[in-house]
Amino acid sequence: TSQYDLAVVGAEQKTLNIEVEPATFSSLNNEEITCQINLPQFVYAPVAEGETLGSVVYKKGDNVIKEVPLRAVEEIMALPVEKKFSEEFKENLKYIFLNLWEK
Repeated sequence: TSQYDLAVVGAEQKTLNIEVEPATFSSLNNEEITCQINLPQFVYAPVAEGETLGSVVYKKGDNVIKEVPLRAVEEIMALPVEKKFSEEFKENLKYIFLNLWEK
């Protein structure tokens, strides 16, 4: 099993381990088997353990011979949101208008 690190946005933990399931192939001829890793540059928290975040595609020439999922090894919790945006926006407007009327 191989592992990769993936950047995480919106969490205290800034990277996440991604697990690659092993794959084996047999070939009677000497065709080259290529490997393409499909993984985003980053993910947004929260991320569930075992969540599929990408894939590895194995090809022989142009033919896909196997696609293996890339899964999160651990759970990543999102940072807590102090207030919802709409609540904060209302409070800011209220503050602005109250200060205008007092002047």
